[in-house]
Amino acid sequence: MISLSKYEYPDMSSFNDPEVVWKMHKKYHVGLIVHSKQRERVLELMDKYAEIIHHEFHAAAPAKEKFRGHGDS
Repeated sequence: MISLSKYEYPDMSSFNDPEVVWKMHKKYHVGLIVHSKQRERVLELMDKYAEIIHHEFHAAAPAKEKFRGHGDS
């Protein structure tokens, strides 16, 4: 899961379960990958971390100008 962050270098120490196998290290971003053989555990962690990201880190930015594909007028 990945989100823009309101912090330049977000403190991701709260994402500390053993199933966290990767953390993103990029300015103004928060992201991680979890892995478990148990689907229920993955869903549990995704719910838990989505709440943390939403309440502690999430930032939104305006969309760039609409892409005009080939053939658009």
